Amino acid sequence: ITQPTPATQTIVAGSNATITVVAGGDPTLTYQWRLNGTNLPGANAATLTLVNVQTNQLGLYSVVVSNPFGSVTSSNATLDVKAAPFIVTQPQSGHPQSLTVLQGSPAAFSVTVGGDGPFAYQWRFGGISIAGATNSSFGLGAAFPTNAGLYSVVITSPYGSVTSSNATLTVNVPPFIITQPTPATQTVVAGTTPTIAVVAGGDPTLTYQWRLNGVNIPGANAATLSLVNVQTNQLGLYSVVVSNPFGSVTSSNATLDV
Repeated sequence: ITQPTPATQTIVAGSNATITVVAGGDPTLTYQWRLNGTNLPGANAATLTLVNVQTNQLGLYSVVVSNPFGSVTSSNATLDVKAAPFIVTQPQSGHPQSLTVLQGSPAAFSVTVGGDGPFAYQWRFGGISIAGATNSSFGLGAAFPTNAGLYSVVITSPYGSVTSSNATLTVNVPPFIITQPTPATQTVVAGTTPTIAVVAGGDPTLTYQWRLNGVNIPGANAATLSLVNVQTNQLGLYSVVVSNPFGSVTSSNATLDV
């Protein structure tokens, strides 16, 4: 008998494997392959073919060769079956595969993987690899609108690779003042119509509330405040509160003298 060949092999789960023995003796020879000493039903040829091998099929394979005059048992051939990487938990943080944060807040995603390692990770943003993002988790110390989008990770091992589904990062922007109320100081004549304007940013829709000396002005809800037929009782400090669903900000004061 020529002992089973190959004597040792490692394959990836889902692959096929063959083990062959060459035996001699007066015909007719019969074969019975065994796994860890237990007969394999239907495994009765000189070559054992294992289709779509799974990890529960790793172990020691031997064959008993018989004829009417006796039998002989081969040595063992070792089959090791490795599992390719697979995703146990898709990228998530809090709510699976979706994360919404305020601008400037931290954001992070993590993935859980199964299979046989060692594993290597490569996170991607919009399908493009992120330099240095090679751990099972990826985080941003402070997220900005440019960071909003789709994040995924590619996991590789010596036995294969797998790509996660996409996780969505949404970054909401609270209001912020781009240009403080302008002009900052003005002196006008009673009866004229001065204006004060502010420029603000943030996720839509922004709302505005102008104030005089800290008191809301009814109906003054646009980015530009127009004071029609202004009178001396309207002199003072004008400011505006800009709001959206994610917060509010108060401008500095603009001084109006009438």
